[in-house]
Amino acid sequence: MDIRASLTHLNLTSRILLCFWLTLLLVFLTGWFLILFDREDHETHGPLPPIKTGNDLALKLLTQDIETVRAWFAQQPEMDVHRIFVVYKEQELLSRTLPRPLRKMARRLNTQHPFLHRQRDHFVFVGRLLLLPNGEHVKILIRAKDPHRPWRQVILDNVLGVFLLAILFSGLISYGLARYISSPIRALRNATKQLAAGDLSTRVLPTLPTRQDELYSLAQDFDHMAEQLDRSVAAQKRLIQDISHELRSPVARLQFALALARKRLNQDSSQELDRIESECTQINNIITTLLNLPAFELDPSLALTDQVDIAVLLETLCDDLNYDSQRASIYYVNRLTQPVIFLASAQLLRSAFENILKNAQHYSEPTDAIRLTIEMQDRNIHIQCCDQGPGVPEDKIQDIFKPFYRTSEARDRSSGGYGLGLAIAKRAVDIHGGQIQARNELRGGLCVEIQLPLP
Repeated sequence: MDIRASLTHLNLTSRILLCFWLTLLLVFLTGWFLILFDREDHETHGPLPPIKTGNDLALKLLTQDIETVRAWFAQQPEMDVHRIFVVYKEQELLSRTLPRPLRKMARRLNTQHPFLHRQRDHFVFVGRLLLLPNGEHVKILIRAKDPHRPWRQVILDNVLGVFLLAILFSGLISYGLARYISSPIRALRNATKQLAAGDLSTRVLPTLPTRQDELYSLAQDFDHMAEQLDRSVAAQKRLIQDISHELRSPVARLQFALALARKRLNQDSSQELDRIESECTQINNIITTLLNLPAFELDPSLALTDQVDIAVLLETLCDDLNYDSQRASIYYVNRLTQPVIFLASAQLLRSAFENILKNAQHYSEPTDAIRLTIEMQDRNIHIQCCDQGPGVPEDKIQDIFKPFYRTSEARDRSSGGYGLGLAIAKRAVDIHGGQIQARNELRGGLCVEIQLPLP
């Protein structure tokens, strides 16, 4: 069976445990191998390098005078002469300077320590104290490259390099393991950001290799959640469109009945009938806007076709909403120094402002006052609507712009509606490239602020 295929069937905990166990096993086997190899080196190689010239030199020192030995030694091969030093009466036989390790070894040679051996920096140093027939001592010092260095000595001589290599390889292994573990987490994080930005088609599984662990299961659950959310939002959009289509028929019948009423009453102009006709026209415009809203969200330029005087639009809207004397009055304050006309969607803006103002009237007493102001702030049109109602809990204030959200489940349609008004207002403001936010007043009530950028 393929090892990789077998690993894919292990959960994440088992994989981490297996990797940790294999790492410990590798360290143990490596240490055991080094110990065995080091022992083999000590068993198969003696401490003294096999140098024939050194043995001949020792024999001549025991049988010949020192001057004869000096002349003979000077004629030996240069490689051997370079490796062997003789100290007689504190002077080197060929008047050479001893290497530093051999100087230290020469000082330590005595009758209690007639033989010394040392390994350092890829070399073997050997010292031997020889008793001459005349009772004097001579020191033979040999320096040779170490052909069979124990692994333990190699590691000790290169401890910094071995440490750096250990860090490098352990870092690479840890990095690979961390990348393997965290890759689904990074994919989930990116997908979550895209989902929060409104891309409900985001999926995680197509970007991940097939694996059978907890993170892969989490990615499956995320995709299932995103799919359910996409279906829910699509169903809500279809519901709004279906409701809009269904409303056209009763509105058309209402307009027809209005025409018959005018004919029977022989009144071409009546304030009450004119109001009914104006409201019917407004309902038709709202239905058209709702049907076109998905297209406007994809391409906002389709909606921005009207030359809108924002101050006049708000003034007209306030007059219409103040027609009902049973609701709180709206006081309109225009602080613009000159008319502001820009390219926008008159119906979308009217729908946004109307929903905000009606929402303020729903939560205000008939004796309360609603303040609506418009002014210019840094090339932005700033519109503020403040009521004297109960306000919204601080932890819920950002949720009031979500579709079908109501601050209290106990509110009925006559007071709180179905939670679509402020959601529609936010969409309309977003299409115009603006921003909308809400905040509670210190003295009570809710303020909704809109910023619309000018070209």
